[in-house]
This record gives sequence, structure tokens and C-alpha cells, in this order.
Amino acid sequence: MKKFLLNFGLLRIICALSVLGIHITARYMNHEFTYIINQFFRYCVPIFIIMSGYFLHYTDTKDKINSTLLNFYIKHLKKIIIPYVIWLAIYVIYNNRHHLSTLLTLDYMNIILTGYNHLYFLVIIIQLYIIYPLLKRLFDYRKGIPTLIVSGIISLYFQGGTFLYKLGISILPYSLIKYNYILLPTWLFYFVFGIYFASHKSKLLNIKSSYILFGWLVSFAILITDSKLTNTYMYSVKPTVMLYSMTSFYLLYGCFSKLELESKSERIHLLSNLSFDFYLSHMLIISLVTSYTKIIGFTSLYNGFLGMVLLFIVTAIATYYFCQLITIIRTFLNRNKTKKIRLSNPIDEDHLKVS
Repeated sequence: MKKFLLNFGLLRIICALSVLGIHITARYMNHEFTYIINQFFRYCVPIFIIMSGYFLHYTDTKDKINSTLLNFYIKHLKKIIIPYVIWLAIYVIYNNRHHLSTLLTLDYMNIILTGYNHLYFLVIIIQLYIIYPLLKRLFDYRKGIPTLIVSGIISLYFQGGTFLYKLGISILPYSLIKYNYILLPTWLFYFVFGIYFASHKSKLLNIKSSYILFGWLVSFAILITDSKLTNTYMYSVKPTVMLYSMTSFYLLYGCFSKLELESKSERIHLLSNLSFDFYLSHMLIISLVTSYTKIIGFTSLYNGFLGMVLLFIVTAIATYYFCQLITIIRTFLNRNKTKKIRLSNPIDEDHLKVS
């Protein structure tokens, strides 16, 4: 397996665990060290979006078939929209399981358009995939750097607008502030950077490791200070997170590039392929794990810092096996689907004969 694929595979695994880390530590923010850990994990969603841009561009350029725009959307969007709809239904039903009658009164259009809990990430990806053909054309016309700069300005303005609104300063209308966490402009820079990184990797990685480490330490210190002083520690949409996420991407990718990963390629490939299901299901597993332990009488099992660590480990393991189960079910369904296609399209044996 190519080295950069292993690097990104490991990065996907780390980011999936980091998302879990954010949602676990958010329950224990009264501990100062937990607060720092929570801020440490803030790179995960931005790096996920960077990788989405990278791999969409990578697979698109490797695809030798000249497909239409419609075929492009069908091929890529169905991989996002179908899981989104399924998991949206699962979480809506699960979160209203004690009052099923409320399912008749929910604003489903608003839920679908804005996401549900952490599923907002898929709403963002859908928008970015839709705009990708335009971005690709700009890159094809050698407008990569201007596109990267403009996207950076746009995202900085939207993220800065959300951050300043928390401080009582308005540079964006409230209608945009309200849904800024799912709007395309807010996340556009990360996606465009991923596309640019796919074609300029060697140039962008030509930075001394010591500079990257120093930049990361400074950006992390700025993020912690900003979050504490402005009481915005629960937000990932702000300029300091942008800076921290970019330095974190360089630091993690650079560190993984120095590791000998070839011997662990199969394990990395397996876990990396589970990362999407891990992201989608981990909130459900957190709820199930905590509910189950309370039902059987362990009401204080996850109290304190050690309890938080235990909850993280138990949830990570449970989610891993749940994802394995999803993989088995998906493989079984795909196998049956293939059999049905073969039965409905039998091959005439005469076509196999050599005249």
C-alpha cells in the first residue's frame, strides 16, 4: 500500500477516536485537565474535511472514465446521503423512544436540512461534494492558489463572524449565525486545502519539523487561552480552531510519514474503513453504554477522571465491534444483491463457446 494512503488511514483512525474524545470529555468539563484534552481534540472535524477534499480529488483524477456531472453526483453523493438518511432515522427514533408520539410533531424538514447532533458533518460534506466540480475546474485552469486564498478569506470571515457574535459583535446576520455550523462557506477552506494538498503534497510538506512543532505548540496555547477567556470552549467554529487544525494536520501527517507502517498496513486499512461507521454510531453507543451501566446498578462507575477514561475505552471497544457487525450485515446484503442481479441476467452459455 502506498505510504501516503497509510498516513491518511492512520489519520482517519485518530480523528474518529478524537471525535469520540470530544463527546466524552464534554461530560467532564469541570476538570481542568479534561478541558485541555477536549480542546486538544478540536482538530478532528476540520481534518476529516481536509481528507474528504483530498480523496475526492485523488479518486476523481485517477478515474479514467469521463463521466457526466450527473453520474459524478450519483456515484459520490449516494455514499453520503443513504447513510445520512438511515442514521438520521435511527437517532430521531432512539432519542424520542420514551415519547414516540412526538415523532408525529417533529419538524422533519428542519432536521434533514440542519443535521441531527453530530450528523451535521454529513450535511457539510454533501454541500462540498456538490460544489466540487466547480472547484476542480478552477484547479484545472491553474487557479489553485487564488482559490485557496479566497476560500481561506471566506471561511475566516464566517468563522470569525460566529466567534465575534459570541462576544456581542455582529458582522453576520443572525440568520447566518444560527446555521453557520453547517454552511458551506464556514468549512470551505479545509476542503479546498485538501484538494490543493492532493496535487502539491511535496511542496506543502517542505517545512522543517521543528517549525511545525513550534507552530503547533503556539496555536494550541492560543486556542486554550482563547477558549478559556471567551468561554467558547464548546465551539469548533472560530479562527483559533482554524489555525490549530492546520498545524495539527501538518504535525500528525509529518509524524506518521516518519513511521514504518507497512507491516501494519492490513490493520490500518481495516480500522480506517471502519472510521465512517464509527463516526456515525459512536453517539448511540455512548448512550447505550451509560444507560446499561445505570440499569444494572453501577451509577457511579464513570464518575471522575478515571471514570471518563474508562467510559472512553469501553465506548471505543463497543463501537468497534458494532462497526464490525455493520460490516458483516452490509457484506451479506451486497452478496444477496449480487446474486439477484446474476439471476435476473443469466449468461447465455453459447456466448462462452469458442467457434
